[in-house]
Amino acid sequence: MTSAYRAAPDTVCSRMKIARVAPGPSTLEFIRLLPSLLQDAPNLLLQLFGEYGDVVRVGHRRLRPVFLLNDPQHIKHILQDNYMNYSKGSLYDELRRMHGDGLVTAEGEEWHRQRRQTQPAFYSDHDPEFARIIVEATLNLLRAWDETGESGRAIDIREQMRNLTLDILLRTLFSTQLAVHGASLCPALETAEQRIKPASGLNPLRPLLNRLPTPANLRLRKALRTIDSFAYGLIERRRRCPQQQTDVLSLLVGDRDNGSGLDDRHIRDAMITLVDSGYDSTANAIAWAWYLLSRNPVAATKLYHEVRDLLGERTPTFHDLPRMVYTRMVVQETLRLYPSAWAIARTAIADDNIDGYHIPAKSVLVISPYSAHRRPASWENPEGFDPERFSPDRSQGRHPFSYFPFGGGPRLCLGKRFASMEAELVLAMIAQRWRLDVVPGPPIGTEPRISLRPRRKIMMTLHAQPLRDSGHPLQALGHAEN
Repeated sequence: MTSAYRAAPDTVCSRMKIARVAPGPSTLEFIRLLPSLLQDAPNLLLQLFGEYGDVVRVGHRRLRPVFLLNDPQHIKHILQDNYMNYSKGSLYDELRRMHGDGLVTAEGEEWHRQRRQTQPAFYSDHDPEFARIIVEATLNLLRAWDETGESGRAIDIREQMRNLTLDILLRTLFSTQLAVHGASLCPALETAEQRIKPASGLNPLRPLLNRLPTPANLRLRKALRTIDSFAYGLIERRRRCPQQQTDVLSLLVGDRDNGSGLDDRHIRDAMITLVDSGYDSTANAIAWAWYLLSRNPVAATKLYHEVRDLLGERTPTFHDLPRMVYTRMVVQETLRLYPSAWAIARTAIADDNIDGYHIPAKSVLVISPYSAHRRPASWENPEGFDPERFSPDRSQGRHPFSYFPFGGGPRLCLGKRFASMEAELVLAMIAQRWRLDVVPGPPIGTEPRISLRPRRKIMMTLHAQPLRDSGHPLQALGHAEN
């Protein structure tokens, strides 16, 4: 690929201030890349960073510029050091179709209000009860798997994990259960997540296309009506029968007479943002973890041994989490390779300067955990699956923004600790009972929707996991990949 910007003068002058011009593809080249951007944006970003470096400018110079950033220090500048200069901007309009003005899309005082309202539900003193609910729901799933394992049928691990994590989320945050809402809610969420593509926010024609009465748009509108019905129904019941508890719904409803509660529309937006951001991301992480473990038998053996030695046959509790060291590293390494929030966008409010590059006001800046987590300057063997890279010794000196699967700065994900605890407990409990093997087939690939999901189903077979060793530790796991 050649670059018109690369051939341009290295500096531009403005009132005696000198700023470098960021390299990147020419306008024509970028137009040619648009299909790849919409189909496989994460790997296109990797390609651009590999060719042009950690700062890439795309699009026409006279239009609103778009900068792609991959250096940890630059990422820290945007998300933390100078975050007040950067807004979510219009690129999140696509996501607002589902989330409204929830925590992911809201800005300013509205964001602060929702954050203050919901944060108490995620205080650490709730963690033991959250862990109890996670363990109870996972036990129910494992009992259902007994028949499947005996039959030899393959399971879609992502679908199984989506149902599990949605049930856990509904029980912990809203004191309801998937069994009450699943028949209508699950298909509606899947339709919305399939149709809403954040990367398409770069298409200036998208607002017009969304208004057309196409079959896909009509299906999305129906799905959104179902999602609204779920949220407003819960709100109405909670207002009619208030409960003395500190779940998220109670905190959101609050006391409107005293001015502490949100109106129903904002409660709806907060609820759906928490649902959509909370369950699918964790489900994907657990599914990707089993996919990676199936392809890396040595790492899988270490996980099985830790779970066996620490837990034996008993179910884990919240107090076991600090000792589940390797399990935690497996989750961390999975989120490095497959971060759910694969891209973060911001719009510059005023001019800025990043490492000598002039960032004009209204510029769009795109940061990708997917590509930053694969940056060769930050990670040794970045494409390899190596959980022990997160051991204390090997983590020393690592830039904090070289790894940010939950974002960073003031808008760090509110449910970070909950999601990590959930993934670790579910992974350990499955490993106690089962070994999961990927069914042979074409490459799985990635699909960058709202979260980074598998492009194909990850079909896996279940094999009973013996409590004690019966020979060489790899004997029951097959041979490692060459």
